[in-house]
Amino acid sequence: MSEITTIPDLEGANQEIGQLREQLRRAVAETARTREETQQRIQKFAREFRVPLTTVLGFSDILSATDKSHRAELNQIAIAGHELMELIKNLEQPPPAPTNNEYASQDVEALAPFVHTLLYIEDNETNFRLTARILEDRPNIEAVWAPTGEQGI
Repeated sequence: MSEITTIPDLEGANQEIGQLREQLRRAVAETARTREETQQRIQKFAREFRVPLTTVLGFSDILSATDKSHRAELNQIAIAGHELMELIKNLEQPPPAPTNNEYASQDVEALAPFVHTLLYIEDNETNFRLTARILEDRPNIEAVWAPTGEQGI
């Protein structure tokens, strides 16, 4: 008797691969949705926290200018407030897209918000800082300052 060699069921294997790809696509989409929801919650928290912190910083500046007897303590409050503000800014940055999976990185990058850079050419740094402070509530905008047109180019 001759031996019969069986060919693996390629059609079944292709169907299984297709099912696995669909499962991967769904998992990537769910991960992207979860990541986006989490980022939105973090950004909402940061916006809500920024308002009272800005008030504290403003009043510490006013008190520093008017109350010379407690200048060291008020400076400590201002330093701590600015450190908290930096933490808030870091929270508002979108997380990096995962790169360990070709499909995941493509899908997540497609859903990630774009970050735009605003070049602000202004000879008065205080005006730039004011504008940058206003734009801090928009984490997808990064303000860059140039004091002259030449430096801006």
